[in-house]
Amino acid sequence: MNDFHKPPINRDEPRDYIDRVHRLEKDKKEQTSKYQAVAEKNIGFMLVNLIFFIRKAFFFLFPFAKSTTRSDIAALDKQYITEQLLIFKQILLLLAREDQGENLKYIQDFSKIWQKLNEVCNNDYMAKQFPSQALKLKLLIRQILNYPPHEDHSLGSYLFKDVGMDWAPFPFLEILKKLHHNYQKDPRLSELSVWLSFLNEIIKEIEEK
Repeated sequence: MNDFHKPPINRDEPRDYIDRVHRLEKDKKEQTSKYQAVAEKNIGFMLVNLIFFIRKAFFFLFPFAKSTTRSDIAALDKQYITEQLLIFKQILLLLAREDQGENLKYIQDFSKIWQKLNEVCNNDYMAKQFPSQALKLKLLIRQILNYPPHEDHSLGSYLFKDVGMDWAPFPFLEILKKLHHNYQKDPRLSELSVWLSFLNEIIKEIEEK
């Protein structure tokens, strides 16, 4: 066959081939890195969920560990006590102004501050430094704990059960609605007004002492 009929030799072909190989290898590395990043992210989510599950199971099996593992109670002082009382006051005021029966965030905050308030009330520092106010706070807590009267499940008992975290029972929501309704109907005679007045008295006495 005459060389005239032979196809011309493309001397750039080896270089083009090498460039394509390099591009394929680069794309492969980028794809692998992307898959690794996604896998690591998924593993991270799994670990977080696992830790959350273990923590939840621990507190379910050992409910009293919640109070014993708190560090802020060990450093209890006048400022901390006043802050917790003011937060609780704000929680009651929010319920007086608006119906919070469907506000899960509010319910969670109510439950948290209620438990903190009970820890403060039963702390030795509170009893020694503010004995009169500690007694009044116990009376206030007892009133809330037993509201509404003559019921199997009270407001305080629900708040002790971390209500709002994973559940919000209908009777509890009805209690919140009733408290709000009673305040709107007649603020002077409502339960919330009585509790707020008692709370203001305790806060004022502690601040002045």
